[in-house]
Amino acid sequence: LINQMMDLRKIDKGQMQMRMRETDLVSFIQELYSLFEHQAHNRQISFMYDHDSETLPVWIDRRYFDKVIVNVLSNAFKFAPTGGEIAIRVSHDNQNAIIAIRDNGEKIPEDKLEQIFERFYQSDSKVSGQQTGTGIGLDLARSLVELHYGTISAHNLEQGCEFVISLPLGSEHLKADEMMTESDEETAEQLTLADVEDSDETTDEPIESPTRQHPLIVIAEDDEEIRDYLVQELSSDYEIKAYADGRQAFTEIIRTIPDLVLSDVMMPDMDGNTLCMSMRSNLATSHVPVVMLTAMSMDEDRLKGLTTGAD
Repeated sequence: LINQMMDLRKIDKGQMQMRMRETDLVSFIQELYSLFEHQAHNRQISFMYDHDSETLPVWIDRRYFDKVIVNVLSNAFKFAPTGGEIAIRVSHDNQNAIIAIRDNGEKIPEDKLEQIFERFYQSDSKVSGQQTGTGIGLDLARSLVELHYGTISAHNLEQGCEFVISLPLGSEHLKADEMMTESDEETAEQLTLADVEDSDETTDEPIESPTRQHPLIVIAEDDEEIRDYLVQELSSDYEIKAYADGRQAFTEIIRTIPDLVLSDVMMPDMDGNTLCMSMRSNLATSHVPVVMLTAMSMDEDRLKGLTTGAD
């Protein structure tokens, strides 16, 4: 929710820069479809995905366009009844790719079909009689679709409703600085830890890493025996990166954006409190949970750690 609010703020201030790359829309949505299969199974919802071609190349910013589909699908699951139907249909004509997401749940009042895309608008659910959601998901979806030079609309069906997203095919409509070339992608993929360590400055922008099989924990601990013990105990369930001081750990944290940081407090070069403050002051790492593992357990020590941003 906080990330979506930050995205909306960036859009409002004109600071969200699109980096489009050619993407197969059919497989892109297939991955998002799979995220909802378990929920559909649990609620006995018939969940279908159909497409009129095996591949459909479109230019999208992959970092943001998935939020459009996830928000619209989440909305469909919110209003679809148990045992109902939800379907995704991807089609195209000569000019546009079209994504239609429908459900057989509650209809939208005809006079509210445009209003549902307004920020903070919430509709009453006939199932619960209460307002649902926060009223920002569809607003963010509309804003992101427009940044992709597309349109999004909603209309009622005989039973339920359907959201239709239209995106222009090709790249003629894009500005030069909005397009990500193959060389740009190769350059990003070739960045290594050595590139970061050789630099005198760190960057606020994380290096994108491939999808992890296990959550990543970065450990900062100067005692070799404790460090080895932590690695031994945690490595069966987590991917582990372990370092002897906070400065080395911070370089890795900036590079990979881990799921958790486990840190000692007293370390040479950069101690745990300084590491935590550095993470909290960096936009890219400010959200990462930090757990302090330390013998300094007095109340004033705990307070100092919490004040620097430890969880």
